[in-house]
Parts: sequence; structure tokens; C-alpha cells
Amino acid sequence: MKNKIKQFSKGDFKVEQPDIRFSETSIHMCVSEGEVYEGSFLIENTKDGNIRGLVYPSSFRVHCLEEGFEGNPIQVNYTYDSTGFIPGQIEQGKFTVVCNGGEYDLDFTAVVEKPYIMTAYGKVQSVADFKKLAIQDFSEARRLFRTRQFYDILRYEDRRILNLYDNMRKWSLDDSALEEFLVGIKQKEKIFLTSAKETITYHDVLDSQRDTVLITKNTWGYVPIHIDVVGDFLSVSRQQLSSDDFVGNSYQVEYVIQKEKLHAGYNYGKLVIATPYESIDIAITVHQSGVKDEMRGMKGLVAGRGLKDYLAFISGKMSMEEWTDKAIKTVENLRELDPENEHYMLLQAHIYIKGRREEEAKWVLENGNFSKFAIGRKPEISAYYLFLNALLKKETLYTNRALEELNRLFMKNLHSWPILCMIVNLDIKYRDYHNRIRVLERQFFNGANQILLYAEAYMCMQEQVLLLRKLDSFEVQVLNFAAKYKLLTRELALHMADLVCQQKKSKLRKCLLPFRKIKSFQKQVKVRDLTATYNIISVKRLT
Repeated sequence: MKNKIKQFSKGDFKVEQPDIRFSETSIHMCVSEGEVYEGSFLIENTKDGNIRGLVYPSSFRVHCLEEGFEGNPIQVNYTYDSTGFIPGQIEQGKFTVVCNGGEYDLDFTAVVEKPYIMTAYGKVQSVADFKKLAIQDFSEARRLFRTRQFYDILRYEDRRILNLYDNMRKWSLDDSALEEFLVGIKQKEKIFLTSAKETITYHDVLDSQRDTVLITKNTWGYVPIHIDVVGDFLSVSRQQLSSDDFVGNSYQVEYVIQKEKLHAGYNYGKLVIATPYESIDIAITVHQSGVKDEMRGMKGLVAGRGLKDYLAFISGKMSMEEWTDKAIKTVENLRELDPENEHYMLLQAHIYIKGRREEEAKWVLENGNFSKFAIGRKPEISAYYLFLNALLKKETLYTNRALEELNRLFMKNLHSWPILCMIVNLDIKYRDYHNRIRVLERQFFNGANQILLYAEAYMCMQEQVLLLRKLDSFEVQVLNFAAKYKLLTRELALHMADLVCQQKKSKLRKCLLPFRKIKSFQKQVKVRDLTATYNIISVKRLT
């Protein structure tokens, strides 16, 4: 102000006019429904000196944070409130700037648009945008499908689409829901599968073999797939998969033909590939000659006799010497029927060890060509060889190394009962019968169903009767096994009878089968009177 007074006192009344420039010639605002938009623009003097003035917006929806300004340059901040507007409405107006450089109008246009979701692939503002996203990244579309923002987008679509989504939300927005939604609103076609082959034929399968069949899908999207088999000789590596597992539009379904379950003549089976929309059957036929099947039947008969002798041995009905001699003859018969079977050679060494004839076991292991049994090629044979050497050497260091290797093999073959059996019989912690039976029980619930598993579990119960305590499906199965082969001792039979009496009516049925078998040979287990137990059971079943 002092400078101005001095200037005027000297008679200099010249005032330099500011040269005003705006950062934008017009302002365009895209505002979502109900949103308060925030923006700004710059006012600049290209010459020296400050700019002073006021800003007047033409719309009541526009609010400037500061109406007056002074400085150079000046940033004018404003907000635009779209409350009350619906998508598609447009408002045009202007900012009037009055300053020491003159009066100027800056036009603005506000467009109210539908709500949108910003993704890595751009805006999703409609069903059409959502379809494009699903084609590019189905997993991202699946995540977006479950959000509240997606519902806001659908509010501006056809009412039928919103109603469909509302109904689906009441149930579940799982992986299949997005596929069904897109199909339901006619944004994509259903996924259908086709198989490269409808029938597959094999002749004289010499060993279990793995094969694949190609299936293809017709379009993008998601569909759950369940694969089942018909025929005992068939199995698949995966029963549950989805279109996410496809490479492009193709997937190789892997299946195994199990030679030991084939019979002479024609074996008929099929793969059943089912989706929510269809089911595809792929017929598989295997023709086996009768001679090989007869040989397999002979091996099964000889092995069955050997198993019967082993059960007689563990029940005390046969001495160790008698059992060892019989078992050796059985294995020799099996080796004559199948000389190339490595398992029979190792089984012979195991029988010698169990019969306390270690020198003969060493001779079998040393003279057998076991170098070809590479770990990974035949894990159970490799594990058996390690196990037998550990039993013979009886060295702590070697045993620990063998256990490490056995555990490693078991982690790769979690359903292999033979490998687990070796670990249980080698690891010192499983000398505790409680630990031993718990790991056997876990393997049972994982699907194991072998006679030797039940025999191991029964021997634990025989040594410690109190391990039989809850009569669940595992314990009942072990008792069924023991009753069937007449292995039950008097103590175990009495303990079981006492547990049966304590069972609730709902659990009584599953306990009756082994209990009835006990009664059929009471004289053998020397239990003279089970009448009281039967009376209690009868009362419970009637109430």
C-alpha cells in the first residue's frame, strides 16, 4: 500500500493489467450417483503481480472452498454434489471469475454416470463389461461377483437379472454360481465336454498300467467335474476336478488298469465323467487269456493258505517252528508260480527272520539281485529291503537311517499299508501298544482294509485288553475279524461283553455281529454264560 501511495504521489497513475490464463478452457466432470465430486482449476498471471478476485458458480450444487483469492498462481478448489440426480442426467453451467485482470467465464459440464468398479482390466460398469472381465480373468470376476459393489451395478440392469442375483445370494455364491449366473442371463453358453475316444480296448495286460484319455471343453467358464469308474479293475488318480485344471480347452484324464483285479475273458468297465449339465461314458474293455488268470488263481489259493497258517501262529495254535517250515514251503510254491516276483524273495527272508533263522535270511538277501530295486521305481519293494536289513543288522545308526528313508517313502505314499507296517514294527516308539493301535486306527480311517492290519490291531488288544474301549467302527471291524477267524481270547470276549452292555441303543446294532460270533464258540473261549449280557441287550432293543 505504501508503494502505491508513493507511486500516486509522483503522478504515476499507470496500473499494469494482469494477463490471465486458465489451466482448462472447460471442465468436464463424470460423477457417480449420489457422489460428491472434488476438483480444481488454476488461474495464472503470465506477467508479474498478484491476481485478486472472486469466483461465482452458476449452480447451487457447486461449492467453492474459498470464494475470494489473491496470489499468483491461484488454485481454486471446488466440490460438486450429485445428490438427487440419476445416471444419465447432465448439468451444464459456468464459473464466473471476477478479478483485477477482468471478468471471465469457465464452462463446466457434469455427467452423472452409473456406479462402477475399477479393476486391473478397466472399469466394470455393466453386465457387458463384467462378461469381458470374466473372459479375461475368471478368478477376478469370481471375486467381484461376491462383492456388494457388484450388486450396485446390477441395480441399473434389467430387473430379471437383479432378481436372479437376489435369489442366488439366498443360497450360496460358490464357484459354480458365477457360471450359472452368466448362463442364466444369456451372456455365455453352457460348458459341454467331448471325449477324444468313446471306447478303448486292451488285450492281455501283463502288468498294471497307467493311461490317459483326452477331454475338451467348448467354451470359457467354470464347471465342476466328477469322475467315477465302473469296474473293479479301474481307478482314477483324481475324482474331483474343474475346468480350472484344463490347459487351454483340454485335459488328460488319467486312469489305471489294475492287473491283479482282471479275470480271464472280457473285463468291462467305463469312466463316467459328469458335470451339472451332462454325463459322458467312456467304455473300457480288457481281454485277458485264461492261462494267466488260472495262474493268478493258483497264487491266490497258495497265499490264502499261508495267511491262514499265520493267523493260527499268532493265535498260539501253531508253534513257531511248525509255522516257519510251512511258511517257507508256501513262499517256495509262490516263487515257482511267479519266479520274477521280487516280493516273494523278500517275504522268504522275512519269514526266516521271524523264525529266528537269521543266517538263512542273510543268504537270501545277499544272493538276491536287489540292486535293481531303485527307490522311487518300486517304493514298497525298496522299503521292504531296507526294513529287513535293519532287522538283521540290529545297529542303531543303520536303523535310524532306515527309519528316515521309510518315513520319506511313506510321506510320498500315504495310503501304503505295507510301508506303514514296516515303520510300526521298526520304530521304538510303537512298542507302546497305545501308540501302535492309534496309528493303525488312523490308517483304517484313511481307507486301509487289509487282514494283516486287523491282525496287528488285534494283537495290541490281546496284549492290553483296555485298548478296546469305545466300540467305534474300527474296533468293531477288528473284533469281527477276530471272531471270524476264532482268535478271541476269554479276557477279550468278557471285556467286549461288558462294553456291549454299556452301549446306548443307537450304537447297539453295530456291536451285535461280533458278539453273536462269540456266542457261537463259547466253549473255545471258555466263556460259559453270556445270558446276562443277552438279557441286557434284549431290554435295550425293546425300549
